[in-house]
Amino acid sequence: MGVMKLNTFITKNIKFEHSHWNIDKKEYYRLNNNKYTMDNKNKKNELNLIIDANSFFYYLANKINWFVFDNISFFKLLKEYLFQLLSINNLEKIFFVFDGMDTDIKKNTNLGRADKRVKSIKKFYNKIVTSNKKKNGFLKPEKVCATPLLKIAYAQYLFDAKYYLKKLDVRLSLFEADSDIAYLAKKYNGYVISNDSDFYIYDIPGYINIESLRFNFNKNPGEIFYKVYKNTALTEYLGIPKEYLPVFATLCGNDYFTPSKYSALLRQINHYNKSDDIKSNNEENKYIRISKFLLEIKENVDKKCPSPDISVEEKQKLIISELFKFKNKEKNEDLEKLCYTNLVNSVNEYNLTTLKYTDIKCINKDILHSYYNGKIYDLLLNVLYNHFYKCTQYFENLNKENCWLITKKLRLELYELLLLRNNQGNKISHTATPTNKTQSNNNTIQKKEYSILEYFTENNKIVYKEITIPIDSTKIFPTTLEEKFIIYLDTFHSNIDSVKKLPYYLMVGVINLRFYLIEKIKNNSFVPEGSSDFYIQFYNTYKNNDEKNIPHEENNSDAKTVLHTYEFEALVASCVAALSFSYLHQSTYMKSKKHVEDIPKKLSNFSIENNLKENNMNYYNTFIAFAKHYHKRHLHLKKNISPKNIISQFDNSVQIYAEFINVLLGNCQLLQILKLTDAKKEINSLFTMYHYSWEEAFYSMVNYIKKNGGESIFNKLFKIKNKDYLNFLEKVYSLILNTILSLD
Repeated sequence: MGVMKLNTFITKNIKFEHSHWNIDKKEYYRLNNNKYTMDNKNKKNELNLIIDANSFFYYLANKINWFVFDNISFFKLLKEYLFQLLSINNLEKIFFVFDGMDTDIKKNTNLGRADKRVKSIKKFYNKIVTSNKKKNGFLKPEKVCATPLLKIAYAQYLFDAKYYLKKLDVRLSLFEADSDIAYLAKKYNGYVISNDSDFYIYDIPGYINIESLRFNFNKNPGEIFYKVYKNTALTEYLGIPKEYLPVFATLCGNDYFTPSKYSALLRQINHYNKSDDIKSNNEENKYIRISKFLLEIKENVDKKCPSPDISVEEKQKLIISELFKFKNKEKNEDLEKLCYTNLVNSVNEYNLTTLKYTDIKCINKDILHSYYNGKIYDLLLNVLYNHFYKCTQYFENLNKENCWLITKKLRLELYELLLLRNNQGNKISHTATPTNKTQSNNNTIQKKEYSILEYFTENNKIVYKEITIPIDSTKIFPTTLEEKFIIYLDTFHSNIDSVKKLPYYLMVGVINLRFYLIEKIKNNSFVPEGSSDFYIQFYNTYKNNDEKNIPHEENNSDAKTVLHTYEFEALVASCVAALSFSYLHQSTYMKSKKHVEDIPKKLSNFSIENNLKENNMNYYNTFIAFAKHYHKRHLHLKKNISPKNIISQFDNSVQIYAEFINVLLGNCQLLQILKLTDAKKEINSLFTMYHYSWEEAFYSMVNYIKKNGGESIFNKLFKIKNKDYLNFLEKVYSLILNTILSLD
């Protein structure tokens, strides 16, 4: 939730306990050398840490360069800090707890934050194109606007890690994580690490603001410095008992309670500003005024308290009751009731009384099981529970068409499949309040529909549009792996033999690229001028039938993101370069080379099951892949990019890359919906799609291919001694491009 400006007030007025943890370097190096069996298995240690996973994500994100962003840099930093935390002396357990679906109140808060993200993106884009800094310069937006893919990959990394790191646990909250974090802190007598001011209010053993963490591994022993807060500090400063803190925090203002809505209450609290002993600034005055207001009812509360052993919840009911007897009434009864309801809901949140969730009837158990195991994520669950989908803002050129438009039709198909999966074993009424589209006569099937709101950016503002999703009760969600994979291929316009014959890790890359090209053609946003006959033939096959002529570049508006052949080929080449970190890594490329050489000439019942078996790369776990096999990119560009020098091209390239990221997200979500992430560990290892994106490689390749074509691009742009390996990447690039343009 967050208490309005409480962080600033407490930091200024209350002293924290400064301390540090020692890092067991022997343990750290054991982890770094991929030895995950801990010593002293039977020893019970004392320290438990409960980490707000969202706060930790942004803590890391604020330490890395965001132009040019490389997801590998993020994962390297995550691994480094995770291993240091796990090597703390006397550590028993670390819990990472993720937020879940939005509540109605949280949705409104997040939409307000989305507007700030849009402003941050616009400023950051202008900062990049006017910056004189080279690649090694540190460029970061005012507000980090990560893609949903990076957040999913972050969660997946931790989920994969917990199976090997016995001191690590990962939890997904169904809604906002605060109450779950506080519950775990009380249960395990642990410290909370977050940046959420609500943890100044929860009755927990201790709260560490994540910004106070300082990692100093180079000392001997290594140390992690922190400042810990105990909530008795605030009660002592304000002069109120700790049972009053949740009411105090609510009156300060949070997601549940906005004091300015209740003018009678606000005027009454502001009355205490007249006291002569208040000499602090106006913001500090607010907290003092509220504490004085609460002290007015303390005597009555104490008198009516039946027993010193009364529970906290009962004591707070009494506090609220006396508060509403003492406060002035609002101008009408409805507003007074709303004030009471919102205050009670807020206080209950701090007391963890809302922690025990009732059954979520609108989401079936199968989907919830997948969710708690990190196989499907909250963006999709919001469609079922809240009837909305957030087209999250991330880095793009806001002078162009919104990058989410490229997957507009795809999202509708995703929603249909998600509803179909959710309705298996559920009645329709559990999933939606569908409306009859046609009357049912003579036992004809009624067509129903499901409506959601999509929130997206338009003209630099957050807007929404109602989306109607048809529900066909005659359809059945696929059950077999092959059935699901056929739907997957069909959805991405790629159910052809030449695609299905590829090794699965190349197949997924081809599917993304092929879908993107086809959608650009259908949207009349692809310019094939000067292209080969293969492009022209492909274009003519998929072009919008209403278009009689091939579009010319000068006929396209500035807002439309036009895709040229050289830009598309740069995107293809950048995907191959990105794969060099994992499936096409130099250390294992002889194996993948054999896969490429052994591609069957005919499909001959070459199922996805056989594909996974025949092209096995032993790549099942993201954490192990990063920790054991692939530590960094070994392909290095010969020259750094400078957007200021290629501004005319950069303007369009940014949006092409943003659109492609959106296609990757759609693919990621389709794999989640179809349960392919549950079905096969090979698919679970690639569904986060980080294997197919390397932003800097794409920007570097665009200008080169525009001037020189795609021939020998890897030999020309990358410095590495192994020429055979570069030649192999050239062959993979040609294979992928030819497969994309195939019409068989």
